[in-house]
Amino acid sequence: MTRYDKAQEKMLSALDAVRDLGCGGKCNGDACCRILRSFLGKEIGSRLKISPPNAFIAGCRREFDLLVVDKESQPFSRTNAFPAKDVRCAIEVKAVGVAFSKNPEEDVRKLRKHFEVVQASYPEIRQALFIFEESSPRHRTGTDYWQITHSKMKPFRAFCLRNRRGKRVHAGEWKEFTKFIRSACSRRS
Repeated sequence: MTRYDKAQEKMLSALDAVRDLGCGGKCNGDACCRILRSFLGKEIGSRLKISPPNAFIAGCRREFDLLVVDKESQPFSRTNAFPAKDVRCAIEVKAVGVAFSKNPEEDVRKLRKHFEVVQASYPEIRQALFIFEESSPRHRTGTDYWQITHSKMKPFRAFCLRNRRGKRVHAGEWKEFTKFIRSACSRRS
């Protein structure tokens, strides 16, 4: 088992522990941002840092779960808005993907549209969707929500740590995500 596999298991165990508290959706979502921030902070190197949850790019009306920014960057006074020149990557974090949505394809389309709007104004800032769990079908004829998300988010990248059904881990996904983030952040070095 690689260090990436161990980290992926620890992240999922941390999420399971939060769920055991019984606080529900928003609490789980907040915890996911904090768990990802903690683990990703160990992977990005000393020149960068991860913003606190619910961050903004100055000049952009959209909120991001997390931003990867230059180490010296500070948010503007009394805000969690960072200068666009300091932002390397924006990350949308989900505890669970679209499996419980009434219209999963539409929800993914809206999220991709959000990414497209940001890309139009800030093409140098890479974006990614990070999902802790998504559901794949139990049977061959069932809906594969992860496949919907993965394919409909293109050209943007989406990553998922585990299949919610059966708790099957998507092996290597944490390693791929960290590789993507390092690559995205090195483009403006």
